[in-house]
Amino acid sequence: MMEWPRGVTVHAASERLWPWLIQTGYGRGGWYTPQRADLFANRWGFGIQHPFPASAGRLLPEHQHVAACDSSCDGPDYASYFRVLRVDPQHALVYRSLRHRRRGSPIDITDPQSPQRVEQQLREAGPR
Repeated sequence: MMEWPRGVTVHAASERLWPWLIQTGYGRGGWYTPQRADLFANRWGFGIQHPFPASAGRLLPEHQHVAACDSSCDGPDYASYFRVLRVDPQHALVYRSLRHRRRGSPIDITDPQSPQRVEQQLREAGPR
């Protein structure tokens, strides 16, 4: 297993940044990564058969809500995902992801218990 904490400081008023932050995710507003990172992921695939969509250039009203325990897809078909641990509007949005480092850890998005089962299996299997 690996822990990879990341954070970023953006020098902007939180009320301007928050709507962009809460719409992040694959199939939502994108990840706002540099274009060359998306092109690299698309070219080399990382086992993914679908191209990564470009990040949104506008606010998307349909993705302006996020709550603790929500899942945010990290690629097609929920092969990897992030779970929202904490939402403190205009201050913090905390995600966590447990997944196999090479093959992802797909979940069944229609089954609310699927993320817990997959994460428990990963914890029981231990580092590989």
